[in-house]
Amino acid sequence: KSGVTATYNEPILNTSSSKASSSSNDAVEIIKQVSPSVVSITTKTVSTATYFNGLTIPYESEGAGSGVIFHEDDEKVYIVTNAHVVGGATEVMIYFTGSDNGIAGKTIGINNDAEVAIVSVLKSDLEKEGITEITVARFGDSDNLEVGESVIAIGNALGKGKVSTGGMISAIGKEINVDGKTLNVIQTDAAINPGNSGGALVNYSGEVVGINTAKTSVEYVEGMGYAIPSSTIIPIAEQLLEEGTMEKPYLGILGKDVSEELSNLYGLPVGAYVSEVIEGGSADKAGIQPSDIIVGLGDDKILSMEDLSEALAKHKVGETVEVKLIRNGNESKTVKVVLQDANKQ
Repeated sequence: KSGVTATYNEPILNTSSSKASSSSNDAVEIIKQVSPSVVSITTKTVSTATYFNGLTIPYESEGAGSGVIFHEDDEKVYIVTNAHVVGGATEVMIYFTGSDNGIAGKTIGINNDAEVAIVSVLKSDLEKEGITEITVARFGDSDNLEVGESVIAIGNALGKGKVSTGGMISAIGKEINVDGKTLNVIQTDAAINPGNSGGALVNYSGEVVGINTAKTSVEYVEGMGYAIPSSTIIPIAEQLLEEGTMEKPYLGILGKDVSEELSNLYGLPVGAYVSEVIEGGSADKAGIQPSDIIVGLGDDKILSMEDLSEALAKHKVGETVEVKLIRNGNESKTVKVVLQDANKQ
């Protein structure tokens, strides 16, 4: 992040913890041990450019970040990263140690205020790429960190693949402002570069003590990178994991709002415009097509994507609901949709 502003506090020191010694040999072993639990992430996001005459044109942009393997179960692997890495992405690809090919990831939970997100990957997809062994990171207690303690940052720097940089804890209990959000962070002089966001800050016991999130990008400032402490990350990630694995009704579309302005400009009905239909999803099986405009779901009138999300939340997985839509700008249709579970897609 550029232009990060920080409010400086007195460091919070905990002198009761015992620390592992640090040397170049230690660093080599720690990187070998922890690096397999760190993944590279690439994303695609659809944004909209608005011109002076009100015309809006969508365009696709790419991004890069990192993540840390947080949990696994029989079917999936779960990765913790920063909210800004995957927020709004239409495609999330995860690159694991042992494979040059990306595996499709699914964002199952985001806490924007805390800058935390959880992404899942199907083990069956990993097996297709020959990845049979998963390393889940060990998380340490960031409350025991001390200023001066040696740490290593591991992540997808500049989107060029995993790299490791070393440094120390410069301060604890910092407050910084990132995009209008106040975060309590660890400061380190280990190099944090674009693409490192969501990666691991590791102590010399091989434990992840923070998730790297930002750096100060000012010409006259060097060595000021920031990580969200593990003590903050763990409870939020666990909550997102639990909520993200609950049954969730799923329509299987990507869409955007047809605002009143666009409606007047192009003669379209106000509603949720279907920009993409996910293959094999509920909408696909019901015959919903790209460019359809959803104007009703069940008993609810749909005027926006938010309305659509709220209406879906009233129904259950496996339930059949009627979706009212407009096709080709003027053809009214009603289709019956069997709602699938978003977490099984």
